[in-house]
Amino acid sequence: MGRRAIHPEKTKRLTRREVAAKLCVGESTVRDWEKRGDLTPFTDTNGVTRYGEAEVLRVAARRKGPGRDGEIAALAFSMFEARATMAAVVIATARTPAQVIKLYQDWKKMSAEIDT
Repeated sequence: MGRRAIHPEKTKRLTRREVAAKLCVGESTVRDWEKRGDLTPFTDTNGVTRYGEAEVLRVAARRKGPGRDGEIAALAFSMFEARATMAAVVIATARTPAQVIKLYQDWKKMSAEIDT
């Protein structure tokens, strides 16, 4: 599995240990997610394996979210982080604008809970 030297996300970058602590799992579980392709690592300029925070939150949503809703919330969050328009998010998620806003608010609340 190849690693990129520069990560495209503009979000915070977390070490394997930080990911494990945030999600209350062991570092070996984070490695397993990496092997399965659930998390894509990259190597920073110091040679340290890191993960984008938005991607970590998507994994958290899939673990914690009620099935498909967690995945849809992760998709909406990811698209908004990439500066997609509301129309694009509505089309991609097949939800109304009000539902998309609720998903995004729920996602932000969940990510705040994970950070504590």
